[in-house]
Amino acid sequence: MKVTYHAWGNTERQNAGYDYFAVGPAAIGSTEEGLECAMSDHDVSVEEILEPGTYTFTFTACTNDGLYHAGMVHHGSISWTPA
Repeated sequence: MKVTYHAWGNTERQNAGYDYFAVGPAAIGSTEEGLECAMSDHDVSVEEILEPGTYTFTFTACTNDGLYHAGMVHHGSISWTPA
């Protein structure tokens, strides 16, 4: 199957390494711009071919602190089609 991982949403523009969201290998994260609660939109898709078998799909999210996340939104999806 061809699997498409899609992560989209916004993250803070204050410090890199804080807001983080991933759907498998598709990930979005904050940037190092010093702009406090200003948010930046992201949209990332990654495709891969998976052989027959059993798989675990993981969604990961973290803010690392309670600062600069006003209006933060993360979305994720996984879809598949015959390869």
